[in-house]
Amino acid sequence: MPKPRPVPQQPQSRPVPQRPRATPQAPPPQKPQAPTPPVAPKAPPGKIERERKIMKLSYARRARILHYLLGFILLGIGGYLYLFNPMELRIITSFISIFYITAAFAFLGIIVLLYTETKRRTADYYITQYRVVETLGILRKKEHGLQLSLVESVRIRQGFFNRILGIGDVEVKTSRDSITLHKVGNPEKAESLILSQLNKIKGMQGGQ
Repeated sequence: MPKPRPVPQQPQSRPVPQRPRATPQAPPPQKPQAPTPPVAPKAPPGKIERERKIMKLSYARRARILHYLLGFILLGIGGYLYLFNPMELRIITSFISIFYITAAFAFLGIIVLLYTETKRRTADYYITQYRVVETLGILRKKEHGLQLSLVESVRIRQGFFNRILGIGDVEVKTSRDSITLHKVGNPEKAESLILSQLNKIKGMQGGQ
């Protein structure tokens, strides 16, 4: 009988050494970013309609109080002559109709009042977040503005009677140009607002 063949033994596999897994590291802490400094505002191109108006000023009526008084006096004289027709005037009215005399006084009074009010409305002044602006004219407005960031001085000019009436001129100057806010009411408030806006803009520029 043939002898049984020995079964060949398979070589034992060696265990493969496992590499230690790398421990995930936490991301490095991020440095806090410094806040971006505010940028000083610059006037947008265009007209004042595109800017935010902080304050509007105009020629105060009490600055022309004598002109208004004269106009109302002329109107009053015309009304008095028409209603009462005093004896002294009747001699004159024998040659000239009382209607023309009263109409002349009333016409002069209206002309004085209209001229005074029109003259007062020809100039308006605006303080915006960018500029100090002067607009001249009634139907067609012409603008003249100064950048607040370029303003070097602001001062008030007041006479004795203007101080009593609470009006004055506010003069705003740069190195090359100037604007005077003529006969505006409460000039101290206008000066304070301009300086406040100027300091705000300079503070923004200093932080850049």
